[in-house]
Amino acid sequence: MAIWDSRIVAGQVIDGTVSWSAKGATLLGLEERALTQPFRSFLDCVHTGDRDKVIKVLQDGVRRRGGYALQYRVVWPDGSEHWLAAKAHIFMDAGGKPERTLGIIWDITEHMARELMIAERKELAEVTLSSIGDGVITTDPHGKTRYLNRVAEQLTGWSNALAQGRDIGQTMPLADERTGEAREHVAMRCLQQRQAIGISPRSQLITREGRRIAIEESAAPIWSRDGDILGAVVVFRDVSHERKLSQQLSWQATHDA
Repeated sequence: MAIWDSRIVAGQVIDGTVSWSAKGATLLGLEERALTQPFRSFLDCVHTGDRDKVIKVLQDGVRRRGGYALQYRVVWPDGSEHWLAAKAHIFMDAGGKPERTLGIIWDITEHMARELMIAERKELAEVTLSSIGDGVITTDPHGKTRYLNRVAEQLTGWSNALAQGRDIGQTMPLADERTGEAREHVAMRCLQQRQAIGISPRSQLITREGRRIAIEESAAPIWSRDGDILGAVVVFRDVSHERKLSQQLSWQATHDA
């Protein structure tokens, strides 16, 4: 971390100066030595897409006579982009007018790269799950619903937003096709036994509207790197047509035409 010290002129941050310690100057990709520069020169180091944000946040802090925190990109002389985070407080002169900002600043480039990678992976996973033809529901370790893909929303009648946090037995209730009685949920069996559960025969999904749909479902645990169960993923599909056809073939096989 380095000291972030800037002077304010007539209430305007942009007309002031910025002072850097030797280590602070290296955050801009500059030589490691103490440096005082006009604020406008500092802005030349800030990524063009973040300059307005930097001025707005700092000037708003001056207006409120309080503190501020922000994250922004800088471009080093070699053309590389780096992320900085800063927190500072506004100090007043003897007359009560804003005189300077003083705080700390540090490099968060690696952190932002990890965040970006995680966001990209999450988006890729969601796009993939939304594109497949089966319904997919994930739960937490206690069987609370976390996510439904588009097909799962259509089959269950629950939206992803509305289902989150509810028991899987509520968002995806299952019944026995022959008896009509509720079945032990495949996700709960998976979590209890800590292993994948294969396709269950004769299952019916009871939708939010009360309709019954013949389905085939399976579940598998979601493991952390440390070997802990993070939840379960349930995959299911509508087999109404196949099951009806199977019943017709069975009837025809035992009856004279």
